[in-house]
Amino acid sequence: MTDIGIFLGTDEIAESARDAERLGFESVWCWDHLAGRYASLAPEVVLATAAAVTERVRVGYGVLLAAVRPLPLLAKEVASLQYVSRGRLLVGVGDGRGAWEHWHGGLRDAPAWDALGVRRADAEARTEEALRLLPGLVGGEPTRFAPGGVEITLAPAAAAPPLLVAGGLEDAVLRRAVAFGAGWFPAVISPAQVADGVRRLRQYADEAGRPVPPVTVAVPVQLDVLAGEVAAAREAWCGWSSTRTRSIPTTRRAWGSWGRPRRRRSGWPRTSRRASTGSC
Repeated sequence: MTDIGIFLGTDEIAESARDAERLGFESVWCWDHLAGRYASLAPEVVLATAAAVTERVRVGYGVLLAAVRPLPLLAKEVASLQYVSRGRLLVGVGDGRGAWEHWHGGLRDAPAWDALGVRRADAEARTEEALRLLPGLVGGEPTRFAPGGVEITLAPAAAAPPLLVAGGLEDAVLRRAVAFGAGWFPAVISPAQVADGVRRLRQYADEAGRPVPPVTVAVPVQLDVLAGEVAAAREAWCGWSSTRTRSIPTTRRAWGSWGRPRRRRSGWPRTSRRASTGSC
């Protein structure tokens, strides 16, 4: 089975989320950027709106820049979204320095980090702290952020959502996905590179005695689809992605587009491929 997700834009968010659910898409996603190539809204607002008007479709950060937020507030945001969505949240976590951020723009330059009061050099450490502590915080476990520090317990508690480590083929990224039991979430990457990443994930997982992480891939493309042709386009994307990823038997291929189907032709400038263990 192939699951396909769409990226939501800045217009008609509720309508787009309802359309995604009605048309059988698996998930809706929103990026987290202060600024960049495209206008963007705060992801917690977009995802809360999508969750409020749907019943089945999953809602996901694609991706959350954990390094630029105070972790207790970030955990409260994630826990609240998981709670109001009734367990449908997916959390891609990036450090703001990967290919997706470079493609989209935003936090590529030091001045942007300075404006947020965070040293870019601390991004990796802050991201790993978030991956380590978020599941417990969201689940309502008492958590200390430093020895002798204040203990924080969030309520209401929620089930920890699936975490996806954003990044490319860097060893640090792949080992991070294995170490934290999270999925791997590369972007702007070829099928051959995905296959190489999966091979290395297996190797690192075997070495650590841990499960092989699932995979989700986000790819920017341009689609031009009539509203009445959405189902056919969905199946075409499934077939296209399957023929290009058959060498990756541990992943389920999934593609999605950003935008709402309209009666006129309209461009859908982004897609994401949602992938986890299974086959197409």
